[in-house]
Amino acid sequence: MRLEEIVILSRGGQGGVTMAKMLAYAATLMGLDAAAIPKYGAERRGAPVQSSIRISDRRIKQHAQVRQPNHVIALDKNLISRLIDPNNIHPECTFTINAKEEPELIEKYPHKRLGYVNALEIAREVNLIRSGVAILSTPMLGAFLRVIDFISLEAMEEAVKHYVTDPEFLERNLKALKAAYKAVKIIDGMKKVETATLK
Repeated sequence: MRLEEIVILSRGGQGGVTMAKMLAYAATLMGLDAAAIPKYGAERRGAPVQSSIRISDRRIKQHAQVRQPNHVIALDKNLISRLIDPNNIHPECTFTINAKEEPELIEKYPHKRLGYVNALEIAREVNLIRSGVAILSTPMLGAFLRVIDFISLEAMEEAVKHYVTDPEFLERNLKALKAAYKAVKIIDGMKKVETATLK
């Protein structure tokens, strides 16, 4: 496989940093090498947080921030135009975005695949809330798994179990993961892909 370079855009409290760790851990469960590299802005709730992840079937030697991602995951779609330069992403970049409907801003960015899901609604439905803030990490991970093809749902479930130790909160995270995996809408160019059916 090629070197997969991923950028996660989130705000403090949404779970973006933990999301990067879960994704990297799931990759290792599949026998891949992975490195999660968080980059904080102002360390406060609601502040922009950018995390980088590299995944490969070869040893990863570079641990700097990803500069030209081939995957962008946005827990807050407004951070895309603020933090991602359209001229500095992979020409076949994928986007996975927390949105109620297809984001118009994506037209400005070269991409081969777009996935969007209402992660906030899913988090609220399963009561995935901490200190009054909806945790979007696991629903966005579920959506991302449908956009890409190198991490399995089973591996991600194990990663969530590794990082979420509270039994009740774990159940909510797993429900959110699967709900978003099923609900995400995917567009390849102008072609919409059907939503998934879980067994």
